[in-house]
Amino acid sequence: MHALKRLGTDALRGGQPKGKKVILAWDKAGIDFAFWHKVKQSSGLYFISREKENMKLIRCGERSFDRDDHRNAGVLSDENVGPGGGSGAMLRRITYVDPIEATTYVYLTTEMSLPPGLLVLIYKQRWDVEKVFDELKNKLVEKKAWGSSATAKSTQAQFLCLAHNLMVLLEETLLKAEGIDNRKEWKRKAVRKEKAEKEGTNFVATALQRFTVRTLKFIRWLRNFVYRTTSWEAALARLRHVYATF
Repeated sequence: MHALKRLGTDALRGGQPKGKKVILAWDKAGIDFAFWHKVKQSSGLYFISREKENMKLIRCGERSFDRDDHRNAGVLSDENVGPGGGSGAMLRRITYVDPIEATTYVYLTTEMSLPPGLLVLIYKQRWDVEKVFDELKNKLVEKKAWGSSATAKSTQAQFLCLAHNLMVLLEETLLKAEGIDNRKEWKRKAVRKEKAEKEGTNFVATALQRFTVRTLKFIRWLRNFVYRTTSWEAALARLRHVYATF
């Protein structure tokens, strides 16, 4: 939270013009109700995060929302809540159940006008970013900083993003030029999407579907053949075998 405050409101707004609403999806470590209320009033900055298990918020009333709007499918409740203690910070608490995982999630936000399902979707997109970080840390084994200076950290971040984007481009090239794709993973994704649609055409569960991260078998194949004196044809044959077998 200290790092978040040090950035300042201009940096948090990301260069967006004055008068334009900015919504930040942050993890639980970024919850500070007094700060949220302050930047909402002064800078048009709105936060959304997950409720912590040990929070004891005061329920101030139920909010009405359109249950017939397909974007709100899966939303169980939309409430006004407050932290108490005279902070004056009114919050919105949205309870949502994921139809695929059968898991209930509770979100807190200072944004009071958008449909609750859209706010849930905004936070869901944050998980795509988290998955990329997980790919960099666990699949590419980038767990340590290259240096302590700001320049070193910035350079490392740019190279990691470059590596991720190059892998995305390589997968697209393999599909278009060689007809190679991870059909099993696509089928699994299609089954999950079909299940969600059958259980109520859940907007949040099915909207903006995409492969956020590369599979471990693709990364292992790439790592093995980058350092080998093997022909491109042999490498492609191995990838076809990997996708067909595993």
